[in-house]
Amino acid sequence: MIMSIFKIQYKIYSMYKIHFFSDFAGHILFPVLINVLFWKGMADSNVLDYSFVDLMVYIIMANLVMSLSQVAIEQKLSNDIRSYKLAQQLLIPVSYHKKVAIETISSGLVRFLFVYLPLVILILILYGKMNLLFFILGIISILFSFILNFLISAILGEFSFWLTEVWGIAAIKNLVFVVFSGAMFPLDILPVNILIAFKFLPFSYMSYVPTKILFGNYPFEGIFHSYIIASAWCLILFCIERNIWKFGLRKYESCGA
Repeated sequence: MIMSIFKIQYKIYSMYKIHFFSDFAGHILFPVLINVLFWKGMADSNVLDYSFVDLMVYIIMANLVMSLSQVAIEQKLSNDIRSYKLAQQLLIPVSYHKKVAIETISSGLVRFLFVYLPLVILILILYGKMNLLFFILGIISILFSFILNFLISAILGEFSFWLTEVWGIAAIKNLVFVVFSGAMFPLDILPVNILIAFKFLPFSYMSYVPTKILFGNYPFEGIFHSYIIASAWCLILFCIERNIWKFGLRKYESCGA
């Protein structure tokens, strides 16, 4: 089943070329362009620990990482829950969450292999930061980012057991992630106390930490500490998601075919 879903996702991605261009423009080109214009003004008028080139390279990589690990299944879950589709899915002998996870992973893997991985490697090589060890550690950190994004997106989607629409919450989620994950600016330009507080929240592990690891600019001993905190958040969010799903199914009703 896994290979079948992966092949379907690959065919969809390769058949409709607009998927590639819209994905590239919406998640990389436009966000990076906006950040470049904004931070060029900041770098020209303020003293930062980053040079303008360093800042731009960081922002490009951070947006790549954020886009790579971004998951938006809340609308799919919402549509299924508010219609008869969830009831149909629950009747087949395959776990609903397993099917959604495989579809999401397959789609993300296709994008990773054919879009993001070549760009990440190219940036690291051109910037002189290609280090196999930090590259592997960075990929592991991106995996944690993907899991965090998946669980939060699933939780928001499952709010549809009680809410009519979740798109407003999803929009707020996307804004919060962009700002607090470090995709818009490197978090280490913030005051030390705020940066320390961010280390205990899940957001920095979605973009900032993986990006710094890929560049080899994150303390080596801190990498494994980041894995521990990210793992703890994954466990917490997983428990929350399971309980929301359990209580949601108790009130779920469906009709139609």
